[in-house]
Formats: sequence, structure tokens, C-alpha cells
Amino acid sequence: MKQKARVIVAGALGKMGQETLKAIAGDEELELVAAVDIKAKGEKVADLIGIAGLDISLENDLDEVLENYQPDVLVDFTNPQAVFNNARSALKKGVFCVIGTTGLNEIEIKELERMAREKQVGVAIIPNFAIGAVLMMKFASEAAK
Repeated sequence: MKQKARVIVAGALGKMGQETLKAIAGDEELELVAAVDIKAKGEKVADLIGIAGLDISLENDLDEVLENYQPDVLVDFTNPQAVFNNARSALKKGVFCVIGTTGLNEIEIKELERMAREKQVGVAIIPNFAIGAVLMMKFASEAAK
């Protein structure tokens, strides 16, 4: 059996974050290993998205989550103030990044692309998701292969 891609979602309490959690939970090729949001207070992901049996607590420290869960993919739906540092933290650890957050400037995008090349991992920067989390999950799945 093929190993599932281990995914964490940052910005999990937002609308797109919650939709992404649902998409990952329903995808046979992906394993949700952690959910992160700065406003998290230990809520259970199962309670948040209404999927029983998903025994994952929301956490609020991305660096700690990256260290403890060693994901393959970070999906980021945070905010313009957080996204660049989140992606840098993930890329430093060799984690693929799928970014749906707006607000990165050209210099930041070039820096993330440079880091991705250096670590030989992918980074997909797709702000303003008009086609929804399903397409994003497809990118995450492909990136982890």
C-alpha cells in the first residue's frame, strides 16, 4: 500500500482552513497529522469540522508542529502577516508548501522559490483560491509524490 502524504494545515479555524481539513480527511492519499491556528485553544478537529474519529487537537505553534509531526506538506491559509514566515519555517525543514494566502510580495515569492530549489522541495503559491480546496488538495497530493 502506498504511503499517505502527511499534511498539516495552518489557518485551520478560517473558512478555507476548515474546508481544507474536510478535504484532507476525505482523501485516501492524504493523512491529516496536525492543524494549526494562532487562535487555537486545544479544540478537537473532529468537533470543528463534524467528522467523528479524527483525534487531532488544534495547536497554535507552527514551529513546534513542524518539529513534532514531521509533515510532508504544509497547506497555509493564514494571513499576509504570517504566511511568509510560516512557509520559510516549513521549507527550512524540507516540507512542501501549498499557499492559498494572499499578500506575498515579489521579493518574498522569489525567496520562497529559492529556498524550495535549495531544499529540493515544491512550493505552490496560489492566492485567491477561486476553485476551492479540492484543487489545492490535488496539488498537495502531487507535491508529496
